[in-house]
Amino acid sequence: MTSDFSDADLPALGTDVATLGQQLTAPTVDIDQVASTARSIATTLAPLTDLLGSGAANPAANGQLISAPVGSAEHNAGEVLTRAGQSDLAGAFTAAVEIADTANTLAGGDSLSLPASAPEVQTLAANANTLTGQVAPLASTPADALSSATSVLSVLKPTVVVNQVLNVATGVTSLDMPGILHNLTLLPQKVAALDAQGAHQIAGELNNQFAPLVKMAAAVDMRWVSQILAVIPDPSGATQIASLVASILSNVDVIRLANIVGQIQEIAWSALEKLFPPPGIAPDPLGAGAAMTGLLPVGLDLASVAVDMLSGKVNKTAPELLGKQTNALSTSITTQAASLDLPQLSDSLVTLSQSQGADDLASLVSEGLSAASFFTSGAHTNYNTLVVDNAGRDAIQWLSDWLNLQIGRAV
Repeated sequence: MTSDFSDADLPALGTDVATLGQQLTAPTVDIDQVASTARSIATTLAPLTDLLGSGAANPAANGQLISAPVGSAEHNAGEVLTRAGQSDLAGAFTAAVEIADTANTLAGGDSLSLPASAPEVQTLAANANTLTGQVAPLASTPADALSSATSVLSVLKPTVVVNQVLNVATGVTSLDMPGILHNLTLLPQKVAALDAQGAHQIAGELNNQFAPLVKMAAAVDMRWVSQILAVIPDPSGATQIASLVASILSNVDVIRLANIVGQIQEIAWSALEKLFPPPGIAPDPLGAGAAMTGLLPVGLDLASVAVDMLSGKVNKTAPELLGKQTNALSTSITTQAASLDLPQLSDSLVTLSQSQGADDLASLVSEGLSAASFFTSGAHTNYNTLVVDNAGRDAIQWLSDWLNLQIGRAV
């Protein structure tokens, strides 16, 4: 969950890209220098490419960063992510690696200079031109913004993971899933029967029940969060159930479903207004009937979209996660439940929401992710190199100074 920017030099990215172009257009090209510059570009792009590909740099997280005060490290990080998204970082990283590898092969471990007209140099220059175009939006970011953004970007992944996984894990258990599924089954029946009053009532209930789900779906990548939940060891099975539900919901177009329900509510309300107008206005049953005919095509849309929620199955485990679920009970729960659909899982969800496990779920997820983040960071084995303050002191120096200060005060 860490993004290692320690070897990356983001502020120098624009300069390195320009330098690479200059090196390959000089009358005599120093192949070793070309390899070194391309390697530097690749090293800088690697953690940023990983961050974008991880799912952490999503629109919701980026929106929060951009909304920070202009000039702050958070706002600059948002700007960097925006420009990185406009660039082809994966392509640029691949191009930089290929240029460095090709140059190293040409040099063969010795110093080598070639004229700019040499076919090998022409090939390298063409690749460098492609790289320049791919990374142009990011490379044009002011160097000071790139510099201050690094501290935020390096911890963005664990921050977003914790926030999004907590939101989904706790949000899923608080959903009225049985009520949603019941109303999704009942609403098409009311629509088919042209029951304006019944359709309006159920659509209104669904709108309220959908509200937290729509908010969740717009802010997080359900499939990504589901995969993370699936590998958190949890003997109670709480995170596994939440993972399975999130996995099914990731296949459902929740926002479209909510929009269709809203349309049904509006059409039904229009018909009801004609049937039960204000005092002094005669009822218009023909107009109401005409309005109700608009429900039928919308009802068909509802049925086609709702089927994923009413009968959808769990996504298959991603290949990279196979074998990572070490807790036997958790694995058993997941294996047994993987064949269930959302209506069947909703019973487990209700049980979970009423248990002590629901109260402990947020703590479990938070502590599990915090422990994983701390462990993978390697900080616990590098206290002598872990800088902890603006004075440049490492953790051991800081602790030593703090202890001396306390002893001095006690004396």
